[in-house]
Parts: sequence; C-alpha cells; structure tokens
Amino acid sequence: MQALAAVGLLAGAGAVVVGSSEVVAAWGDRVSGSAEFTAADVAFESLVDGVEPWALHGEDAPAVVNRTAPAMLPGTSVFWPVTLRATTDSPAVGVTVVGAAPQNALGSALRYTVVRSATCTAAAVSGAPPSDVVVGSAAAGVPVATGSAEGVVLLPAGTPTATGTTVPLCFRLTLPDTTAVWTDPSLPGSSTSVRWTLDGTAQPNGS
Repeated sequence: MQALAAVGLLAGAGAVVVGSSEVVAAWGDRVSGSAEFTAADVAFESLVDGVEPWALHGEDAPAVVNRTAPAMLPGTSVFWPVTLRATTDSPAVGVTVVGAAPQNALGSALRYTVVRSATCTAAAVSGAPPSDVVVGSAAAGVPVATGSAEGVVLLPAGTPTATGTTVPLCFRLTLPDTTAVWTDPSLPGSSTSVRWTLDGTAQPNGS
C-alpha cells in the first residue's frame, strides 16, 4: 500500500507566497503470529527562499516569500527557490506538481517553469538541461494549470537519525511578452494568486 502526501504552493504575481503543508501518512499490517508492524511516517518538509528553518507548513499557513519588485510588466519574471527533503525515518517520496486553477485573466496569462537547480536565477533556469526540467521548459513556461509528470521529483529516504538528501527546485513565474498580453485591457493593475499542490507518494523500496 502506498502513502500519499500533499503540499500547497501559493504564488502571487507581485509578492510570491510559497507554502508546504504537513504531509504525514502511516499504514500498518500484521505479520504471522501476533507481531504487528507499522511503517514509518511519510513526510517531507521545505526550506523556502533559502531562509531557515526547515518546516512542515500547513496549507492554511504557508511560508511567505516577500517580493519587493514592482508590478510585473510583460516579459518579466520572478524566481524563488524551494528545497525539499524527506523527514527523519521517512521512506523515499515521489513528488508530483499538480496544476493550479487560475483565478482571473492575469492568472491565465502567467506561465511558469520548475527546474532542479541549486541556484535560482534566470541563467539557471534558461540553461537547465531537459533532465532537470520538472514543469515547462527551459525556454518557455506553461500555463499554471499544467502539472508535472507523476512522481517526477524523487526525495531520497531519511534514516532513523537523519533527514533525506535535499532536492533543490527553482520556480520561474513569467508574464509573457506577447501581443495578447500587451493588448489585454484587463491585465494592467490587476493582481492574482496561484496555488499549486505537490502530491507525494511513498516509493516502494526507496525507488
């Protein structure tokens, strides 16, 4: 039986908010005789924008990453790092990015990309090899409603005394420089938020 976990990511066009919810699941069974075993809790935590501490954040209280840049113009992007790891004694976790439902025209216009990268800059995303791309492509983003392949981000298992190896991700959120965006009268001055979900599934035998 597999254990499921869910994490929320909330992003704004001007101020980016990222949250990761507590992801805990457990299951048990009986072996021969009267012995009972219970598998380790399945959980992963995040480090947002490189700021300590690591934490399990509920979806109703996400970790906040403030962006002080001015309102986005077409062709501009914002970047933020999110690093994930399995908690102590957790098995390996395969994470899937689930697409978000746009709230308005601005949300529909935004495009995003997620790559595996220890640095989170324009160069890191645009230069990412295909094998490191989680969502979208290095050259262009995809609508926020688009998700990743299932279990594409693998978090190595923790041990009884240590958390799993960290997996750094970089999110790029872009307002495209297109005629459609420039000429849409509903976009200037508007704001939106986008909430993604990261679904995690325990991986048998740590694979």
